[in-house]
Amino acid sequence: MCDTHVLITSVKEIEYRDTGDKVGWERWHKAAIDESAQQIWGAERWLRAADRFHRRDGREVVLPLAHERKYHRISVSLGGCGKVYIRWGDLGNGFVHVFDEYSLTEAFRELDTITDFVAYLTATESLFEGGVRPVFSGSGAEDLLAMYVQNGETFGIVKQDGSTPDTVIITEDIWKTLV
Repeated sequence: MCDTHVLITSVKEIEYRDTGDKVGWERWHKAAIDESAQQIWGAERWLRAADRFHRRDGREVVLPLAHERKYHRISVSLGGCGKVYIRWGDLGNGFVHVFDEYSLTEAFRELDTITDFVAYLTATESLFEGGVRPVFSGSGAEDLLAMYVQNGETFGIVKQDGSTPDTVIITEDIWKTLV
């Protein structure tokens, strides 16, 4: 938790097996991302009904008031090793951030405080809620992060009048160029 922000994270490590067609990707995606999202939504349902809980070490955690909470859903999907296209966004029950081993490392390297990380999650969700659908063309979440680092919460695509495109194609190596 960070103030009223509740971060729900699920980590799955599933080895990607390249079958030479989309079947391998579909199997990996289901096991690494879809199952992670289901676990996150289950945890969120439970948290929405609670006002406090006890950790395994016995400490009590008091949640922010229910009407003030802002949930951030994060799937850390390991095992794709940069070989797999990662689908993210609204996966059925709300926005889910999906990070692989590379994008998570870069996000934590750049956003090294919880406040910075939550600000990035919030900006990404706002972009999506505004109707913008990023399409990754050979790139990953780290390239969207580069756009955020360079331009702030507008990602460089929100115009001064507040208008946005429906779709933004994000090409690869934006992060590598920034670094």
